[in-house]
Amino acid sequence: MREQTGPVNKVAARGKAVVAGARDKAADVVDSARGGTGNLQATLADRLEAGAEALRARARGKTDDVRIAGSRPSIARSRARTGEASRTIADGMDRTAMWLRENDLTELRDLLQRELRERPGRVALVALGVGVLVGRATRRRRR
Repeated sequence: MREQTGPVNKVAARGKAVVAGARDKAADVVDSARGGTGNLQATLADRLEAGAEALRARARGKTDDVRIAGSRPSIARSRARTGEASRTIADGMDRTAMWLRENDLTELRDLLQRELRERPGRVALVALGVGVLVGRATRRRRR
């Protein structure tokens, strides 16, 4: 019987070594993915902040247009509303960028599950809005 336990121990040791190697490789892949996610988060946050600043600049231009178009009240009101909407959207973009900088997207699954339990209607509306925006962005333009 001793003769059989020697090869079994060698096979078991080899199996353990293979498992440990696979575990190390998986840990490397996860660490790499986390690093990539961090870079993506920072890039996305930077782009959101740049877009918010561009919207604010446009809103300032709309405010100037309102003063110029003061003789036509309907145009002035329309431009004022557009400028106000632009500032509101820019504020939301800034808040989103700040959220991205403060949170880790690798824990996104847990966050989504918690939000779904606490606010299912809100999550559904956000998903619908994102779907509409993605659909519009990817739709082919006809001319």
